[in-house]
Amino acid sequence: MEPKSSCTPEKKIGHFAITNGKFARFIHPRISKTLINSIDFNLADFLLYKEGRDKGNMVKILLADDDNNFSTVIKYELEEERHAVDVVSDGVEAVLRFISNVYDFVLLDIRMPRLSGIDALKIIKRINPDVPAITFSGKAGDLEMAESLRCGAMKCFRKPFEIAQLKKDIKSYALK
Repeated sequence: MEPKSSCTPEKKIGHFAITNGKFARFIHPRISKTLINSIDFNLADFLLYKEGRDKGNMVKILLADDDNNFSTVIKYELEEERHAVDVVSDGVEAVLRFISNVYDFVLLDIRMPRLSGIDALKIIKRINPDVPAITFSGKAGDLEMAESLRCGAMKCFRKPFEIAQLKKDIKSYALK
């Protein structure tokens, strides 16, 4: 008879497991297990989101873009609409931030360092297939833009785009 393991039981959600409130594993070749293990995760927030929490008018948005000037402008414009916006500069940071927080909406640049917006979107959609996302790019071709739509983006904009259209889309998708 084998002795029982002294390890804390895991709660499995999607492609990762949570042990003691921290991620124990996450399988993706470009994301270090060490980074995942270091993230604190609030399981209660995740479960509230999955059960459908009262969002009110404020939308919590994750914005991932390696162009600091562009993200600063988008963040300012969306905060003027009373949305909470977290900004990251690459796909790996986007996935890590998405894992450790609850977001109502995701905005991703397609071409970013370390992990593309398309690859980040694939992982994010595995974690929460219901989160609305919009991708955008100033450099991506038509094939990359079409790929982002196939991976679950609601829309894909070519930079520069009208901020008014982005605000309208966020309102219509996130506040349903």
